[in-house]
Amino acid sequence: MNIKNLIMGDQHQLSRVFDLPSGKNRRVKAQPRAKNYNQVQPISLGQQRHSTSNGAGEVKTSMTDKEKTELLQRIIEDSGQSHPSGMREFILGCFQLAEHNNFDQRSNVVLVQQLKDLVGKAYVEKKEYVNDWWSQTLPCLTKNHLELRLVCDRVNPPPVGHRPLPPPPPPPPASLPEKTPLPPKMKGKVSKPVQPKKVLSSTLTKMKDSKEAERRKKRMERFSDTSNNTKKNRNDSDENFANLNAISTNFYKFDKNKPVVGRCQTLEKKYLRLTSEPKPDLVRPLNVLKKAFELIMRKHKNKEASYSYLCDQFKSLRQDLRIQIIENQFTLKVYQTHARLALENNDIGEFNQCQSRLGQLFELPNITKSNLEEFVNYRILYYLMMNNHNSVNELKLKYLAAENLAVYRHPVVRHALEMARSLLVGDYHSFFKLYSMTSGPSKCLVNTFINRERLRALDTISKSYNQVPLSFLFPEFQLGNCETGLSFLSQLGLEEHIIIKNKGQHDEYALLNTKSCRFSIIQQYEKAKRVDIKGQI
Repeated sequence: MNIKNLIMGDQHQLSRVFDLPSGKNRRVKAQPRAKNYNQVQPISLGQQRHSTSNGAGEVKTSMTDKEKTELLQRIIEDSGQSHPSGMREFILGCFQLAEHNNFDQRSNVVLVQQLKDLVGKAYVEKKEYVNDWWSQTLPCLTKNHLELRLVCDRVNPPPVGHRPLPPPPPPPPASLPEKTPLPPKMKGKVSKPVQPKKVLSSTLTKMKDSKEAERRKKRMERFSDTSNNTKKNRNDSDENFANLNAISTNFYKFDKNKPVVGRCQTLEKKYLRLTSEPKPDLVRPLNVLKKAFELIMRKHKNKEASYSYLCDQFKSLRQDLRIQIIENQFTLKVYQTHARLALENNDIGEFNQCQSRLGQLFELPNITKSNLEEFVNYRILYYLMMNNHNSVNELKLKYLAAENLAVYRHPVVRHALEMARSLLVGDYHSFFKLYSMTSGPSKCLVNTFINRERLRALDTISKSYNQVPLSFLFPEFQLGNCETGLSFLSQLGLEEHIIIKNKGQHDEYALLNTKSCRFSIIQQYEKAKRVDIKGQI
């Protein structure tokens, strides 16, 4: 193994040493600095970062990267005693463990950089002989993102000025010369003391090899145990904070069920995903949240803000409510308003998050179930969009109970259940008639899958008739006018199958030749039955 090319940055040589694909340049990401929650602190105007420089006459407190590279190269190539033997064995052991763990090219670059920094630190601080190199580890090998430190810095170091002597050199390896044939007259006259020397040399070599193998085995086991434990802990602590409704079970990271009392007075605040323990100074209390809600709704009413801005502000409101575990009528109002706005802007993902949280809030005894019927209606229509009639039946059975019978008999819920029944039995005529009577966010939700139902009805008609008048088709599908109907057929690529009868006469009319386009309609309907949306409940 050419260690020099590895240290000097030869990426192709590095790939051959560790059995990796060569020819790829990867960037090494720096360790992310801990940032304050929800806050960025830029450098003020005129402020400069502190830097250390070695001026003339100053004591050198650091080494350049070039000096570290040359020092590491000398240590590896030097098998004598000019450097601590434990340090050289530590470096070679790190490379051996990296090869054993099949490090990729990026990990190998990080390994070399950490070795250079650690060795350079030891020589700058005059601790190359003080440090216990047989107990030294590297963060990249232990998967430990703590600070790169020497072992002697973690334990009680020896007194200043008392520098221990370097350990005695190990016995040199037995390099026996090749056996040359003796002259004929010397055969049988070799002195007997030669044999004990050969036995002693081979015995010492075996002892050294066994000790070295045992020492490296223990080092590898120590690294492997630490790596496995750290990996296990990391997997246990991993958590997805993208969902605002998630409840943390990792109390050692931070507990989402522990309320925080906010002190922030800012009305408008950008939403940032929570990845660390929340700071009270960056969380708005309830009175400020109510003022922020009024400001957002005033901008929405006056059409002074886009939906992307409104969605971001509502997510920030929901986050502050969730952090402080505020569960009251105002919380219900925030989630319901955001759900309606999401439906009006065809944002099914945010609607699903609000609908899921609303289902939990409706179950709380201290909250009045206002607008429950409206959101039960949305839930039924959502299940129709997903072609999930089993969930519709479960919801129906839930509200058929005596305590929920008033919700079941509400006109809005009955209307949604009638639409579900008409789709279940294939009665497209009743479905489109009920669709014409919907309005508001309910109609926005049905509009997400209305063309699929029109295609389903057209599939049924094409299998029953060879030709169908457009004057019947467009009103039946609630397409509004002829221009909208022709646009719908054009999206399906069926405009070439329109036949005009009695062209130029008073009784001119148009037909759709369903016989010739039947196969195309069937194919498109089978493709439209697959539903895949973001943020399913």
